[in-house]
Amino acid sequence: SEQVVPVSRTKLAISKSRGDVKEYLEDLKQEGDERPVEQWLFADWLRENKSAKLPAIPFLKKAKWNSGDNPVVVTAAIMMLGIVVASVSERVI
Repeated sequence: SEQVVPVSRTKLAISKSRGDVKEYLEDLKQEGDERPVEQWLFADWLRENKSAKLPAIPFLKKAKWNSGDNPVVVTAAIMMLGIVVASVSERVI
């Protein structure tokens, strides 16, 4: 039961607020531009103003699931892009 997603998310949230992850993020903030790739990967966690993140699909309501790091949203976008490309290429050829 240690590998269940809700349990793991809870453990991560606790670690972000007062554990090893918090220490890691604080070190990453202090080091400035020395680790740009890590800062880019953890940009959402390092951002002070958490509400500044824009929705991935702007015409839908602002919700937790509407973000660019949601695999369902990303997969749906890739599928739609593939359908559009296939439709356009079929008409052209």
